[in-house]
Amino acid sequence: NPGYTVHINGLKRRESHALLRMLSHHVASLSFTYSHHWHPGDLVAWDEVHALHRAPDNFGTHDRKVVRVTAGRAVPQAAYP
Repeated sequence: NPGYTVHINGLKRRESHALLRMLSHHVASLSFTYSHHWHPGDLVAWDEVHALHRAPDNFGTHDRKVVRVTAGRAVPQAAYP
């Protein structure tokens, strides 16, 4: 996630930033994107630890209710040498 990942251990700062930028663009490509087409009564859930989420800005005047639920959350850990 580009909002949380700042550096890749073992790479020079410039190489790390270039690789992270490339990976960020890659995972945001249309081939990895799901866009839900809403119908009354729909419920959509996702795992924010393993998926990027961007709230839509095209719901217009329709009601939208967002509820965040966290269950059994584990704090991500980086493996250090």
